[in-house]
Amino acid sequence: MKNIYKILMCIAMLAFAGIDNTAFATGGDYIYSNAYDGYVNIRQQATAKSSILGVLPNGNYAAEFIEVAYNNNNWYYIYYKGIYGYVAKSQVGWSPAAAVNLSIKASWLAGTWVNDNGYVFAIDKNGKFTYKGEVTVTGKWRLSGGDSITFTASNGMWKQTYSVNLATSNIGPFYRYNSEQHKKSMTKSAAVDTSNLTENDLKRELYASKSGKMPAEFEWIIGEWRSASSAGDIALIEKKKAFTSQSSNLAIDLSDVEKERYTIGYKFSIASQCWFMAITPEENLPTVYIDNTQNKLFYEVDGKRVDLDKVFSATAIEDGDEGMGIGTWVIIILLVGVIAALVGVIVVLTKKK
Repeated sequence: MKNIYKILMCIAMLAFAGIDNTAFATGGDYIYSNAYDGYVNIRQQATAKSSILGVLPNGNYAAEFIEVAYNNNNWYYIYYKGIYGYVAKSQVGWSPAAAVNLSIKASWLAGTWVNDNGYVFAIDKNGKFTYKGEVTVTGKWRLSGGDSITFTASNGMWKQTYSVNLATSNIGPFYRYNSEQHKKSMTKSAAVDTSNLTENDLKRELYASKSGKMPAEFEWIIGEWRSASSAGDIALIEKKKAFTSQSSNLAIDLSDVEKERYTIGYKFSIASQCWFMAITPEENLPTVYIDNTQNKLFYEVDGKRVDLDKVFSATAIEDGDEGMGIGTWVIIILLVGVIAALVGVIVVLTKKK
């Protein structure tokens, strides 16, 4: 029996002797790369630390499947363009995957992404993410086929897939934080909802600095505001007066400026195509729009929004409407001192008597 077995083995070896070694691929099976960065490395051994012999790109680039690595089920032994080597099982599939535009890299996707609902994706270049939306989850992301990105939570069943739009640099409904699209979205959220307002409503004054106490909702605007881009773009807002300026000159000496009364009402922003609350001085000074969402003031310059940041909060009470100024307090203190001195003199004279 043993002799018969040996004879059969010899016949088999002779049969395969004249066949090219690519015939070891079983059943004509082929595998394809679907790696997130557009290709999978072909390695000498079944380990990520092994030498790279070549690459198998995404798309219709078929490699012959030979076998599962005998010492590691997570690797396949393949043949591709004259190379025998190992590829990671997690990076390949049994059907062609769309070619990945190699400009899409983790470095392109890495960053913070937001949508109109305020949900946030924080994505890093190492394949990890944090999502804050209906729920807060952390997990791993994977770009597959060059046109979709899948987010899978590491704690639970949460999973989302969004298409990647190279033209707009968006991930589904998410756009990059602080991009132009993000700024437009914030502008819309800060705008006044005029759906229930009539034309007369839009013309009315919300506050006039000469007519009474400023409502609490506007008190945060009191102070000195400046543009980061131009030293001459400023707004100096007090309870009863305001000074606004858009100038390309050097920094303005605010100690000499003449402030004017102002009103707060609704005004249409041409740049944003939205209605905002706005500060309008009585004299011919620039209008300043109020962004209640971000607690910012801004101008419109050449059809664009220019933000002003608060650099000083005014605390002085003017016009004698709600207290006494510093000069009044100085006079009172001097009078108290004089009275105290007189009382002291009287006491001394009384004792001598």
